[in-house]
Amino acid sequence: MGAIFNREDPNYGKYTTASEAVGTKAKRKYDDPAYFYARSLVVPDRDHAYELLADCCPPKQLQDHNFFGHGDIRSYAHNILELAAQRYDRRPTPEEVADWARGYVKLQEMHLCANFSWDPSQKLPAINAIDANNPTGKHRDWETCLTLGFGPKGRSQNHTCTIYCKYELLLKDMPKPGPLQQRLLDLARRSLRIEIKLYSQWFRTHGVDEAGRVWLAKTYKGEKPLKSLLYVMNWESVDLDALYFELLKTYNIANSIQRQLTDDEVEGLSNGARRAYRLWLGGNDLAAEYCRASVHKHAKEVKLKFGVDISAARRPEKLPALDLGDLLVPANIVPIPEWAYGTARYWPPGKSLVRAEDVAISGL
Repeated sequence: MGAIFNREDPNYGKYTTASEAVGTKAKRKYDDPAYFYARSLVVPDRDHAYELLADCCPPKQLQDHNFFGHGDIRSYAHNILELAAQRYDRRPTPEEVADWARGYVKLQEMHLCANFSWDPSQKLPAINAIDANNPTGKHRDWETCLTLGFGPKGRSQNHTCTIYCKYELLLKDMPKPGPLQQRLLDLARRSLRIEIKLYSQWFRTHGVDEAGRVWLAKTYKGEKPLKSLLYVMNWESVDLDALYFELLKTYNIANSIQRQLTDDEVEGLSNGARRAYRLWLGGNDLAAEYCRASVHKHAKEVKLKFGVDISAARRPEKLPALDLGDLLVPANIVPIPEWAYGTARYWPPGKSLVRAEDVAISGL
């Protein structure tokens, strides 16, 4: 795919070194609906590649937006590779197409997303609170977009988490919305999006067992070997919702806006936990007051008894307008609306790609 670059060597003769990429030339942007990039990988000493890389957002390519999508990774991978082959006049063999259909495809990056129902007036305060609760390891992309998961050397190679207002991006994608687009905008205006991006290192170090449970490979002690999550076909048994919320818990998000304990609740704590809570509420660093084991012990007691996390960097207000712990739950996820089914704005799992032009949607 793309122009082939050859080289001649006095000892080895003419051989292929690389191929040019096809698709959009600009550096990838999160808000670019036209973004599609493909190139050949592992080009051997002949005129085709062992591997083809396709980098894009499947829902944007197939339904012209990515406010919602589905969780069938195999279906998405198959559709996108078929789309790449059609767009750039490739002729995959029947065996290659069969491999795509069964999920014999490697993953390099994947985004797990959820839109949570949200009061529009509370989106920016929530993002600001999460920002304040994470003093380091973050990047404020714009006012209503915050990404967590950075270290001294840059972005994590495992995963990051972005909290943002999807409505603002959709407004740019849909400057003159049609009827269905306006419905999408109405949904997006009343929601906050949290997106977890999985990267290459995560895929290489995690696997799934026979029961569909995801493991960090080096911690797995089971008898049967794990299936590698580097391959699409091994995601069939993974509960994506459970994985999303498990990863979400690794970030200091839900504890960014909490309530204060009542006087009666404070009195219901042990003496040690009561003192720790009051020190924390007063802005003190518990790590400077206690050893790590004691901090963990007191924080665990307060959390288990009353649901307040005193390991959070941001202290609670007396009467917060919302409690993130109550909002970041499966029941609060915006579902795919009934009106979307059967329209060009929703590409369901299992739908086959007939022609590339079938997904060229505009103005709906």
